[in-house]
Amino acid sequence: MFDRSTTARRPLVGTASVLLLLLATGCSTAHTSTAAQPRPVAPSPSGSAAPTPTSVPSPSSADIDKLVADLPPAPSDSKHFDDGQPLGALTLDQFVSSFFSPTAQASAHATESARGLQFAARRNWMSVSSAFVDTYLIRFSTPKGAESFYDARLAEDASKYDAGGSSSVPQIPNNKIFVKTGLDKYGNALARIFVQAGNTVITVYTASPATPDKDTVSALALQAYHAVSAQQGAAGSS
Repeated sequence: MFDRSTTARRPLVGTASVLLLLLATGCSTAHTSTAAQPRPVAPSPSGSAAPTPTSVPSPSSADIDKLVADLPPAPSDSKHFDDGQPLGALTLDQFVSSFFSPTAQASAHATESARGLQFAARRNWMSVSSAFVDTYLIRFSTPKGAESFYDARLAEDASKYDAGGSSSVPQIPNNKIFVKTGLDKYGNALARIFVQAGNTVITVYTASPATPDKDTVSALALQAYHAVSAQQGAAGSS
């Protein structure tokens, strides 16, 4: 389940060069501002712990900039939504802080580090219909790490969303949409998609009035999938 509890946060450091410094030094991010936001629950522990990687390759500033550029743009008529969490390029620490509930962050940090999570990119907004839209692109050092995260999220969300309510986008391999028709305390129904594209996981979440918005999560995931796949294809041919 997602919650909108308030926690203390610091705004995102906005440049790729500072992000690289954070990644290189292993610094964690302190946070000071407060805001409410929906959050995914932590993944269920697997039967055996994944080995901690001996090293995770540091991404280049170009890699980071490309992933941020692959995020679907906010519609021109949408409104900025400041939930106190970082947007744009995210370090491992910032991703864990924004994606997982506070009680799950310590274990999630260890798990995502073991999977080889390098960095992530995030964009969110409020649509004209008052729907909240939140998108992440999550980059791992190997496709295996992305597959591990993807599989864990599918297992977790299958237990938290409506039974029998899942579907997929036919044009995208390795994807799953989940919905929750029961309304939250804000009167919103939920929809979420996860996509694995090579070493990247795409996720789009919507909280929309009355009805889960599967069309929006499908369209945005397809747009991100094409962008990420094109970047991976270009990298593979270079």
